Amino acid sequence: MRVFYSFDGKHIPKQTETDLLGRNYDQSYSDAGGTDLPELELLQAQLKADDVLVVPRLIDLGTTLKSVAKCFNCAKREGWSIEIIELKLTSVSDKGSEYIDGFLAAANLHHHVQSVRSKEGIQRAWRKGKRSGRPPLLSRPDIVRAKEMLLDPSVERTRVAKLLGVSLPTLNKALSENLDEPSQTSLFAMLYEG
Repeated sequence: MRVFYSFDGKHIPKQTETDLLGRNYDQSYSDAGGTDLPELELLQAQLKADDVLVVPRLIDLGTTLKSVAKCFNCAKREGWSIEIIELKLTSVSDKGSEYIDGFLAAANLHHHVQSVRSKEGIQRAWRKGKRSGRPPLLSRPDIVRAKEMLLDPSVERTRVAKLLGVSLPTLNKALSENLDEPSQTSLFAMLYEG
């Protein structure tokens, strides 16, 4: 079966049009453009071995390197082929196979480089003291105050958490991450202030 697909619907052939080799298409599909291509995903699931997916341009196979590579890999795995009209190649020809293998290698290299750069950037930020993610709810003085309050056996953790405006698990986490003892000077100062 020969299926024509265009991601933006602008290049759908008429029923009477033929492909580069003068063959008619059995079916034509398109998506509305954009980044999601649900029709293409459905097509990939329906195509069987020896079927041919014909697209006018390489971009019709996906809007990112990753999505185009996914389409090529699916075709290889399932045994169907891809024809790209603009490039005048088919994935089953020697030239097309080399082109696709080169494209997949470039996509894998691009993914690897992006991954390495991201990890290096995060490490560089950590060395500079920058932290990403959600900031802690309890400040250092709040944690010290909580530890000092908990020195009194009559004070319950739930009450301390409520006074600080956090949940009990948040308080427990903050206390376990900061295992150092509260400073005796601040406790001493607290006793004489009160």
